[in-house]
Amino acid sequence: MPPEHGNALQPPATAEDKTTPATEVTPHLLDRWFQAYVIITGLLVLIGLSGLGVVRRQLREMKEARKQTDSLLKRAIEQSSALSDAAEQTDRLIEQAIHQANTAAEQAKAANMAACAAKTSSENFAQIAGTSVQNIHLAQEAMRLEQRAWVFVTETRVGELQAGKPLSIIIGFKNTGRTPARNVQIATCIDALPKGQVPEPNLEKTQSRGIIPPNGTLFVTIGASRKNAEGVTEKGLQSIMAGELMVWAYGTATYEDIFETRQATMFCYMLQPDGKTFGAADMYNDAT
Repeated sequence: MPPEHGNALQPPATAEDKTTPATEVTPHLLDRWFQAYVIITGLLVLIGLSGLGVVRRQLREMKEARKQTDSLLKRAIEQSSALSDAAEQTDRLIEQAIHQANTAAEQAKAANMAACAAKTSSENFAQIAGTSVQNIHLAQEAMRLEQRAWVFVTETRVGELQAGKPLSIIIGFKNTGRTPARNVQIATCIDALPKGQVPEPNLEKTQSRGIIPPNGTLFVTIGASRKNAEGVTEKGLQSIMAGELMVWAYGTATYEDIFETRQATMFCYMLQPDGKTFGAADMYNDAT
């Protein structure tokens, strides 16, 4: 058949009929897919490499962190060891402090006991010293009492008892001590009073009598007061003999002993009805 006839029977060609054949499209698509795969694979590789880098950085950081942790752990161990050593030292120090405290307590106890013993010894010594001083004073006082002068009235007598004559009494002062009585001063008085009355001390002028040696006796004659200076009357004499009129002789003798201490002897005597003897009164008789 002629070509023109044959082409006339075929329908006209369309746009779809003008598409590329399948054999031509498939390689082109494969190239695209391959490129896409390569790109995706490259992206995945890049992502993987990036992730690997991140992992590597994390690993490095983990290593660093581990190193730091190991360092910290090592420091913690060292600090723990140091704390343990410090605790041991503290324990030793505490033990030493306790030991020292116990030692100090023992020393304080011993010191207290020593102080108590010293106080007791001191008190005993003070007591002994006080006793010794007291004994010395007693010994000195005994020596003074033994060596000093002692003046006493050892004799009293009537000089003359007659009517019409003044009444006089003789008194003997004796030094019975071992040393002299110096600067002897004597004051005396005679009073005639009714029975039951007592004299009131009214001593006349004191007279100086000098010294009375050891075992020496000084005699002093004293007379009646001026109101009785004219003498004893007959009635008065009879009253004396009847015990109705009492004759009092009293006074004081003062003197110094060898220790320059002023001593005094007071005396008071009553004439008895016999007109010869005297009796000591219940008052004004004393001596220092």
